Amino acid sequence: MVLRSSFYYFFVLFFSLYAGVVFPQVVRSTPFQEAYNLFESRQYQRSLNVLNQKFDLETSRSPAPVTILAGQNYEALGNFERAKSLYERAIDQAFRDDHRRIVGSFREEGHAFDIGEVPRILSKLYGILVRLYSLYYKQNLGKLSDAEKNQLDEMIYMFSEICFEVDCEGTNISEILDDLDSVKQSHELSQFSWSRNISLSIITWKDSLTLSSESVSQEIESTAKGSCIGGELGYGNYYIRYAGSFCFASTRASVGKDTEQISYFQSDVTVNALVFGPTIYWMPNGGSASIGMELLGVYRSGDYTEPDGFEILESTSLNFGLGLSLNWSTPSWTLFSKLNKVAGFKSSFYQVGIKYNF
Repeated sequence: MVLRSSFYYFFVLFFSLYAGVVFPQVVRSTPFQEAYNLFESRQYQRSLNVLNQKFDLETSRSPAPVTILAGQNYEALGNFERAKSLYERAIDQAFRDDHRRIVGSFREEGHAFDIGEVPRILSKLYGILVRLYSLYYKQNLGKLSDAEKNQLDEMIYMFSEICFEVDCEGTNISEILDDLDSVKQSHELSQFSWSRNISLSIITWKDSLTLSSESVSQEIESTAKGSCIGGELGYGNYYIRYAGSFCFASTRASVGKDTEQISYFQSDVTVNALVFGPTIYWMPNGGSASIGMELLGVYRSGDYTEPDGFEILESTSLNFGLGLSLNWSTPSWTLFSKLNKVAGFKSSFYQVGIKYNF
């Protein structure tokens, strides 16, 4: 938003600085008054059209009041890149020697303590530049190269430090900087990037098999416990992440059932499994803690011993389920636990372990 009072200030100042020379003729001219009245009535593009027709805005020959009025129009239209370039030109037009002295001193010393006298209107223009650099930065944050960001950061820092030293009246520098930092942080946290990790976990589940003969068919239970080694590839930001994971499980199972029809037990059975599936992680407040919703697939194969005359069905199976995971992360490590309900399994599928993030 462009404040009317700010333009009046510049108008009066430039009028007084250059009275009897050039600018009074400019600001009193019909084209300038027409452009200014259009600006006052918020017809910013029409005001620019008048200025472009009557003054040479594309070169440095346009007088400073015209340059500033054009800059205010562009700022109101949201073209902050053009606005800041026009204000920079106005500074060079009206305060070239002072500006070069001040900027040269700051760059040589690295601070604003010894920059000398800063004309009041120049300090106000520096404050406006801080605002425009900040607005341009925020408007183009996702498009700027690292070199462009660094250049803007340097300019914002320099003119902010100068304003803190000499008080750029009319501009709240601290508020502008805090707002820019907040936008930068939000932007950084919202950026998606790839992530990878390897994992080691303890895994356990209980499922069922069928012990079958020509005359008997009996369901038997299998309880497996072991370890699972795998990895995960994810894509997300500070608040949400989409991932696909897998792990190879090597377990030992106890299998058996004691009924009137059969009595069968087997321990230390080798059961291997491939556990895989996609997960959506949600970080409620961002940061280290996350909750994951998982679609799980389990391909299981066991080395079961079949009694004479019997056959064990489902020694190999593919099952699917849904589950929940809880995670706590540092930049390098993640502790996690998963609880899944898998179709065909007698109990929940449970996993607890650690991931190394890289």
